[in-house]
Amino acid sequence: MTESKLRANMWQYVVEFLTKTTYITTLDEYGYTILNEIRGYIPYDVAHFMSYDNDKVVDFKKIDIPDKTVDDYNDFYYKKDTIKKRFFNEKKASKSSLIMDYREWRKTEFFNDFLLPNSYFYLCGIDIHHNNQLLATLTLIRSKKSRDFKTIDLLFLNRISTCIGNHIYLLKEYNQNMTRNITFKELQKERIENLELTPREIEIARLVKSGLTNKEISNRLFISKNTVKKHLQNIYNKCDVSNKVSLVSKLHQIK
Repeated sequence: MTESKLRANMWQYVVEFLTKTTYITTLDEYGYTILNEIRGYIPYDVAHFMSYDNDKVVDFKKIDIPDKTVDDYNDFYYKKDTIKKRFFNEKKASKSSLIMDYREWRKTEFFNDFLLPNSYFYLCGIDIHHNNQLLATLTLIRSKKSRDFKTIDLLFLNRISTCIGNHIYLLKEYNQNMTRNITFKELQKERIENLELTPREIEIARLVKSGLTNKEISNRLFISKNTVKKHLQNIYNKCDVSNKVSLVSKLHQIK
């Protein structure tokens, strides 16, 4: 996807990404789904998705990374990973060309003996949180030939990170509630009912989820844009969110 196309249609692509990923009901499948779907918005050569529990790695999903490369890193090169030492458990997306001085970094053992032999040159990623708790890390990697990641790629990651964090939290909550003999859809419905949204608010939330702008919602429901904004503010307050992306993430289960 081109940078101009992603920039021009950011909101629609965020909603589209959510539609493609939030139907997943198992943590094991979710990491692979994220990696596979995000490739259509931010192309990469290799990537991995790492999940945490109490700051400890509990799961590792990868795309096109050889097992030997993973073993080499875990056996030795993790100690030489200066970029992780500089950028870990952060709230915003970033990339290696913003974090590291390549003139110095290219002189290091980690770069020359690990990254270059694997054709890893540009790294981009984001740590996923929910209520300030670290849940996962998403890392995308490109070769020098594939060129560096763009600022718009970081913006897209920032937009979807809250959504990913919310869904991981929901999946963990579902796993903890399995003893209640409750289905994933029943848990989703229960959470929505607890928000106490009015029928009109649910209707507007559903339209937001489908990717409509305030103006389009106004035209669809024959109400003013100011009325739409007032309803949205009430919805934000009830859902404890501050923007549409977070709202869509929290209410993706509304049909």
